[in-house]
Amino acid sequence: MCSSDLLYVKSVAGRGDLAAARALLPAQDRLDSFARAALALTLETDGDPEAAQELADRLIAEASETSSTAYWPPKEGSQSEYYWRTMSSAEKNTAMVLQAIAVLRPEHQLLPKAVRWLMNHRQGAGWRDTQATAFAVLGLTGYIQVSGELQADYTYTVTLNSQVIGTGRVTSETVTTPIPPIVMPGASLRDGKNELRIERDGPGQLYYTLLLELELFYDGFEPVSSMDQ
Repeated sequence: MCSSDLLYVKSVAGRGDLAAARALLPAQDRLDSFARAALALTLETDGDPEAAQELADRLIAEASETSSTAYWPPKEGSQSEYYWRTMSSAEKNTAMVLQAIAVLRPEHQLLPKAVRWLMNHRQGAGWRDTQATAFAVLGLTGYIQVSGELQADYTYTVTLNSQVIGTGRVTSETVTTPIPPIVMPGASLRDGKNELRIERDGPGQLYYTLLLELELFYDGFEPVSSMDQ
C-alpha cells in the first residue's frame, strides 16, 4: 500500500492513482493530520471530491483552535521511527492542512488563523527545519492564491496614545514590498498603560509584528582587569 504523501506527489505530477488513494480511506484513523491532508488533496485532484470533503471535515474538527490561531499538532506518542524519519512537526502538519483547506474550503474561517499560527512560529527566515519550511512556503502560497490579498488596495494608520506615528497605502503594485519599520524611542512611551492602534481601510491583509526592546543600564560598575581576578 502506497503512503498518502507518495500518492500526493504522483497526483501533482499528473500520475495519480485514484484506486490506491481510495484504498487508504479505511486506514485513515492511523494517519496523522499531514497524511490526511495529503490524501484529501490527492482525492480532490484525482477525481473523488466527495471523499476529499469528508477528510476536510475531519481535519477541521481536529484543529487545536484559539480565538486567533489554529494548528494541528503531531499525534500523541509521536516519537516513533515514522515521525523521526518524516521530520513530523506541528509546523509541517499545519502547513499541509492549510494547503488542503485552501483548496477544499477556500472561505473557511480557520485559514487566517492557521496562517497567523505559522507566521508566529517562524524562526528567522524559515521554520524549525527544512521540511517545515518547505511545506510552510507551499501552504502559505496556496492561501495567498485563494485569499485575493495580492489584489490589495488599502490605507493604514498607526497611532500610539492617539498620536499618528505611521501612515501609508498598499496596492497590488506594492503589496510584496515590505513596509518600513516604525521605531519609537522609549521616551515616547507613557508610564503605565500605552495604547497602540493599527487601522486598515480597504481590501487586503495587513501583517504586522510588535517588538519591544528593554535595556537596563547601570553606571555604578567599577572598571576591572584580568589581574583583579
